[in-house]
Amino acid sequence: IIADWTMPIMDGLTLLDTLREDEKHKDIYFIMLTGRGTIRDQIEGITYGADNFLVKPADPNVILAYVKAGMRITELQEELKEAEHSKALVEMAFTTGHQINNPLAGIKMSLDSIKAELEVKEISKISDELDIIEKSVVRIQEAVKKLTNLTNPSLISYTSDTQMLNLV
Repeated sequence: IIADWTMPIMDGLTLLDTLREDEKHKDIYFIMLTGRGTIRDQIEGITYGADNFLVKPADPNVILAYVKAGMRITELQEELKEAEHSKALVEMAFTTGHQINNPLAGIKMSLDSIKAELEVKEISKISDELDIIEKSVVRIQEAVKKLTNLTNPSLISYTSDTQMLNLV
């Protein structure tokens, strides 16, 4: 945004303050373009949160250079946010996988112990249930392995308004 300090309805500092308070707009690159050119004004504008400060009359090429610099900074900020998000996803996946894997190992060992203790005729009565438990344990172990080995996280749509990690 390029805004003047002095405007008829809302001054530039109020506009800047309103944008910075709004989560959706707080990171918009803001250039104060104004006739107020004292050092004190420049310091106040930058201190208040303007990303850059230009004094009128400003050369159009200088304005364009500031806009291009702002676009580069904004793109770099987005890349940084994406990298931080990816790192957080990997850390969350690893932590979740670790937290699931420990009790899952206990379930697997207990299941093996139960099967070893049951007589053959008793096992046949519950063999379908034991198979379902074993297959479920294996599926969970495979998901945990994918979680703990996640290196390049991506999201896929789960429902119309929900996404989940792609573990493929």
